[in-house]
Amino acid sequence: LRFAVEKVKKIVYTHNIIEGFPILKKASENIDEEIEKLIAEIFNANDMELNNSEFSRIFEKSLKLWRFLILKYAASVDNVRSKYENLSFDSLISQAIPQVAEYKIDGSRLGLSRNLSIDVFLPTYMVVDYKTGSRKHFHKLATTGYALVLEAELEVEVNVGAIIYIWFNGDNLPFLRTEYYYIGDEHRREFLETRDALIEIIEHSRDPGMPVRCYPYCPYRKICWRDKS
Repeated sequence: LRFAVEKVKKIVYTHNIIEGFPILKKASENIDEEIEKLIAEIFNANDMELNNSEFSRIFEKSLKLWRFLILKYAASVDNVRSKYENLSFDSLISQAIPQVAEYKIDGSRLGLSRNLSIDVFLPTYMVVDYKTGSRKHFHKLATTGYALVLEAELEVEVNVGAIIYIWFNGDNLPFLRTEYYYIGDEHRREFLETRDALIEIIEHSRDPGMPVRCYPYCPYRKICWRDKS
């Protein structure tokens, strides 16, 4: 998502292109090589290896998701441009693609990292997170935590969270489902209780134990299994 959002915005600002189809063409140049490089960088950064079959599968899904997103953003640019005359580039982008990808925030006020990244932040003060796995209750804890950090940093209320689940069918075509929720007292309390429990584990160097099932691409898999091999 960050890659797609930044790509479209860069095309508009750098090449002064404000039409959907030229944006689509420009964004598609050398895209295979760029996606291959991006996948390799992500897995190398987490010290994980992929065989050829796994790489091909991830590449195909990534490419189809990219095409889905870039078509969506290009169409959004055309839609906004067709409504208003004499739009500045800033005004066009802020309406067609208002998302800020990988929005950085300082979570130290809540005992979290100083270098947090929200998947997507909207100027309407809604926090959005993307997930590719199955729906889990704890997913809402992340967006709730981001909301609390934003409230502390920006001194505004952030009461709406959204989790966008991405999955692929048998033909590797992407599907998106958005789940909105109100960030109320119950979610805030659960986040703070979970945070306190995790801090207690870290401070006392207490091993939380192994999960019942490990996700194959978990970046901490080698650390957890280091003493088991």
